[in-house]
Amino acid sequence: DAAPAFWVDVLALTTAGARFHASSLPSRQPDTGDVSRGGDKRTSIAAACAMAAQRACELLERQLASGAAVDEHLLDQLILPASLAAGKSRFLAAMPSQHALAALHVAELLVPGVRTRKQQLGDLCLIEVDGVGHRPATRLG
Repeated sequence: DAAPAFWVDVLALTTAGARFHASSLPSRQPDTGDVSRGGDKRTSIAAACAMAAQRACELLERQLASGAAVDEHLLDQLILPASLAAGKSRFLAAMPSQHALAALHVAELLVPGVRTRKQQLGDLCLIEVDGVGHRPATRLG
C-alpha cells in the first residue's frame, strides 16, 4: 500500500521543568473518496493528521493523569543502564510492560550483583534497581 502514513509527537513541559512525551502510531490516510469523483485528497490528509494528533493527545493525557514519572516505553529502556549505575534508581510507572519485566530479568542475569524490586502502589508500580557502579576497564599499554 503506497498511502502515506501520519503520526504525531506531543511534548508537554511542566512549570517544574519536567517533560512528558507521547506519540501516536503511524496511521494510514483514511479513504474519503476518489479525487476523480469529487473526493478531496487534502481533506483525507487533514483527517489522518487530526486522528494521529487526537491519539497522541489521549495517550499523553492518560500518562499525565496516571501520576507515573515514566511511561512503559521509557521504563524498559532505563533498567539496564540503571543496573550499571552506582546506587539505587527508582522509577514510578504504570504497570510494567513485558519488555520492562524482561529487562529486569536480563539485568539480574547479566549484571553480577544487581538487585531489582517491584512494588505495587495502587495503579502504579515502583521499580527499584540497585546498580553495581560499573566502571569501564582501563587499557594497558
